[in-house]
Amino acid sequence: MTLVTAAKSFQLYRSLMELKVFVEAGCESCSFARETAAAIRKRFPALLVTVVDIGEGDDGLPEAVFAVPTYLLDDQVVSLGNPAIEDLDNTIRSRAAAART
Repeated sequence: MTLVTAAKSFQLYRSLMELKVFVEAGCESCSFARETAAAIRKRFPALLVTVVDIGEGDDGLPEAVFAVPTYLLDDQVVSLGNPAIEDLDNTIRSRAAAART
């Protein structure tokens, strides 16, 4: 699947798929998490990607978030700590494919 094809298919599922990356100031590996979020945003422009700094705001954290960085795809943990970008890419693609069936 090309990136263009992937982007077109994600436009159909944008309202269904969201990647949230939970970070915190002072966390050394959170800088890479922010870079990973930016890379995923470029690969999947129609996917909603949100970086959440747990030190800001009082929105409350999902129970699954007990460490940073944590990656949630549609409110399900896909990685505690930083995944390899290709692994995260594959996870997003397979979830999108499963949503189409």
